Amino acid sequence: MTSDHGNGRSREGSGSYPDLRPLFMNLAPATLRPKGTVLFRQGEPPRGIYLLLEGRARLFLADDRGRNVTVRRVGPGYAMGLPGTILGQRYLFSAELLEDSQVVFIPREQALEFLRTRGDLCFDVVRLLGMELRDM
Repeated sequence: MTSDHGNGRSREGSGSYPDLRPLFMNLAPATLRPKGTVLFRQGEPPRGIYLLLEGRARLFLADDRGRNVTVRRVGPGYAMGLPGTILGQRYLFSAELLEDSQVVFIPREQALEFLRTRGDLCFDVVRLLGMELRDM
């Protein structure tokens, strides 16, 4: 994962964000999405989680002047839209693919039902949400 922290420096590598591919990849089929695809936009209601199997993406937001500011660059194993999907809140960022990518889309209700039946994973999700906040 590469993370832009607003100071002009980036951090390359997987960091401490866990690879979620083993957890979610069998819930829905993977699709190949072309470079430049915007998976969701800042402010939209959450439709679900976009699990990046292969490829790279960026999370960005529009600043006060309408410019797109990259918040984070992510790679395989990253679950885009997880906070909004779990919390039922609008997406905080937009997500755009930086290259042709394999993506698994898990609709919100399916993701929530999966987590309801797998109570053992709830702590992991809370940990991930905390990591999202820490890295902002």
